[in-house]
Amino acid sequence: MGIDGCHCGWVGVIAGLSSPAPCPTLHYVGGAVLGTLSGLLSWGASQGVVLSGCDIPIGLEVGPRDMEDRLADRAARKILRDACHSSRGSSVFPPPSESGLARIKAGLPVRMPAQCLGISRKVAEANQMLISGRPDIIEVHPEVSFVALDAYLHSPPKPLLRKKRRVGRTQRLALLEAVYGQGKPDVVLTELRSGRSRDLAKDDVLDALVSAWTAARIKTDQAQWLPAGGSSPAWQTRKLIWC
Repeated sequence: MGIDGCHCGWVGVIAGLSSPAPCPTLHYVGGAVLGTLSGLLSWGASQGVVLSGCDIPIGLEVGPRDMEDRLADRAARKILRDACHSSRGSSVFPPPSESGLARIKAGLPVRMPAQCLGISRKVAEANQMLISGRPDIIEVHPEVSFVALDAYLHSPPKPLLRKKRRVGRTQRLALLEAVYGQGKPDVVLTELRSGRSRDLAKDDVLDALVSAWTAARIKTDQAQWLPAGGSSPAWQTRKLIWC
């Protein structure tokens, strides 16, 4: 399952494996939009999901600052800068630290940009899953996953265009169609956004779809991880971004 945060909570997309190699192809099984991550993971488990890729920092640094960069964040930033031939790596911002989240919970002032502060509640919720013994969730960064998918489909890879622009969204839809089949991502968009278009952005659904692809790559032993290097880690290892 692929998971992304949205205005009304979390969106999850379940995908079944159609073909494992050379690039996993998937078929859409179902999706849901729920208010809590634990609720979404429980729903997924009831549908037979064994692993979910979630676009949220999982495994935080313990440090004195409210935000602490991880090695995985730096590696993802470099990949996006290189893939986009621009400063797009700035879309990977340092996540809150454990001490930063504690200060937010205590109602104390923190020093972090609005974007980071805005997802702090979801970051806290996701990392609470680890404390609660939920090992069936791994961290992904959808833009990095799109770069990995593009590298499979194109040689040399094409620059990843800005997703907020129509041409960038069209590019991502084309990449997802290579995985799910022609027209299928649009079907999922229509189904999940029906009656909730204001609370569920198109980008959220596309990010969940590519996150499901990354989860499938892990299950077929094709995934990469950041920071790269060393022998293949267990997917339960934290402070890693999978793609």
